Amino acid sequence: MNRATVAIDEFCQTGSGSTPPREHSGEYYGGSIPWVKSGELRDGVLTSTEEFVTDEGVRSARLKLVPAGSILVAMYGATVGRTALLGMPATTNQAICHIRPDPSRADARYVWHALQEKLPELLQKRVGGAQPNINQETIKSTRIRLPSLSEQRRTADMLDKADAIRRKRKEAIALTDGLLRATFLNMFGDPVKNPKGWEVRRLEDLVELIDYGVTASAIAEPAGPKFLRITDIQDNHVDWKSVPYCECDEATAARAMLRPGDIVFARTGATTGKSFWISECPDKAVFASYLIRVRPGPRLLPAFLAEFFQSEAYWSQIRSMAEGAAQPGVNASKLGGLLVPVPPMARQRELALISETILGVKRRIEAAIAEADILFDSLVHRAFNGVLSL
Repeated sequence: MNRATVAIDEFCQTGSGSTPPREHSGEYYGGSIPWVKSGELRDGVLTSTEEFVTDEGVRSARLKLVPAGSILVAMYGATVGRTALLGMPATTNQAICHIRPDPSRADARYVWHALQEKLPELLQKRVGGAQPNINQETIKSTRIRLPSLSEQRRTADMLDKADAIRRKRKEAIALTDGLLRATFLNMFGDPVKNPKGWEVRRLEDLVELIDYGVTASAIAEPAGPKFLRITDIQDNHVDWKSVPYCECDEATAARAMLRPGDIVFARTGATTGKSFWISECPDKAVFASYLIRVRPGPRLLPAFLAEFFQSEAYWSQIRSMAEGAAQPGVNASKLGGLLVPVPPMARQRELALISETILGVKRRIEAAIAEADILFDSLVHRAFNGVLSL
């Protein structure tokens, strides 16, 4: 088996995009040409974008239309290292490197999977200060195995099938979340309209506490409690095994110790208002300072409050609180002023029972996803390290 490697720039064309000036938004934006931002890369096939630009926007920013089948890599920002396979012709912003393999030498799907396998290596080569980035030269010099086209296609087909299993299970997770929200609306009505006439109170009158987390640095060694950060909450799930630790004194740890039933919120940045219900956690776990913790009082069950925090009634209040700020954010005081409906406890208990059943199904699906991830990672490692024969 040929284990020789080839640099990306030896068989691919690469480049990056730009951003048309926002001060001409009426002229440059709102057209029909897809414009991809780095935050939209989700390690899948990209078939839609949040924004579109006009022909004039393309000319003004000297944008290039990247053909379908190209590979996109986020070079900096919150999604640095994320990739996508472009499912349509599109333009991109400057934070994305686009890669176009020579079809006579390489299968684009194979190269895409190979770059995902190289992600740890790419991230180790990040440069810069507060927000390290991957530059184009690093991507262009990355070397991958390049067997015959027929073997590349067989490898890509196999990995596509394994990846499809993971994605279908993740879609099932989204369906369980949707079922829980539909159940909430059916039982309590839309909180925006409050058709059942439930009593409405300020959140601060209904909870035991609203507080901030710990200011500390994350460490890999188990020298203290687990340290939950915003970035550890992905797709409404926390993998506690991968959550790092932190060092803090006993008094601080005792104050910020999480327990089942707590709900944490992102208080700043692009994820402002995003919440997560701690239905289970390690015995010793604290939360980071960029999160706010709410502990429901006797008149609210966590299951009810957690679902309210997914509703439009909640999000409209959060958007109103964050308006006008250069950096979106909420604080504990603002959060305490949220208006929350208070249904009878019997109805909340009914929702909690249904919620526990649905969450049980969700946990089983998450376990299946973990198994599929292990299988996929093993196949990827074997395929691109010359161990797997196809």
